[in-house]
Amino acid sequence: MKVNTVISKIRETLKLHINISKTLYFNFKVFELRQALRLPVFLYGKVQLEGLHKGCVELSTNSRMGGVKFGGGWYTEIYGCSNRFKSYLCIKGKMIVGTDVSINQGAVFSVNENAVVRIGDRVRISERALLHSKVSITIEDDCLIGWNTQIVDSDFHYTLNNGKIKHRNSPVYFGKNVWLANSVSIMKGTLLPANSVVASNSLVNKDFSASGERCLFGGTPAKLLKHNVERLLHKDSEIDKLFNDTTAELTYEDIKNELEKSKYNL
Repeated sequence: MKVNTVISKIRETLKLHINISKTLYFNFKVFELRQALRLPVFLYGKVQLEGLHKGCVELSTNSRMGGVKFGGGWYTEIYGCSNRFKSYLCIKGKMIVGTDVSINQGAVFSVNENAVVRIGDRVRISERALLHSKVSITIEDDCLIGWNTQIVDSDFHYTLNNGKIKHRNSPVYFGKNVWLANSVSIMKGTLLPANSVVASNSLVNKDFSASGERCLFGGTPAKLLKHNVERLLHKDSEIDKLFNDTTAELTYEDIKNELEKSKYNL
């Protein structure tokens, strides 16, 4: 990596209130020296760290400096102000993380011993999200998780229901390009196919793989609301331009070529 590029990256990072001491501690605590020197993970604001050990985080082979951000987010990046919410990160198990991943301020992430959390490339997790894993949580590429969302793979306690007891733990899985709106609760055993959308304030607690891709789910508990719905993997500002100051609906075929130019440029 060129020296000018590194210096430019450092200057940009300092403007966004990186927590330098926690960033250095985290990288050299969990990675081997050669990887740690690249500072692939940036920590922002007030962050409490627990359970860290060498090898508890595994990054994709194309990881880069600051490719994973924890504790930053909307207030920091837009206004450059200090973080308003304290973040918490405890990894007693293992996290496997892609590149270009942002987990915003106020996040509470807890990975129990023997649990594995997998997060793909270009994943955005908004403010005050909670993730607690006792067995396995997988979030594939390009997923967008709204603020104040909780994702857990356990009931944490056992209950007796009509004389039967179900296991308190069950894996959670999101396919690619799943969008959770704000304040969604994802419970154990949830499976959301690729390109799913979940309405705000919903509680999801079942396997929806039979519904297929490109579906809207919502409710408490969530149910299938509509087929042929998905989040577009494009900058919203680019789509705004295609409306040309009109509120009329556009078809995907009408603007497909223009949209493809901005795909994954999030």
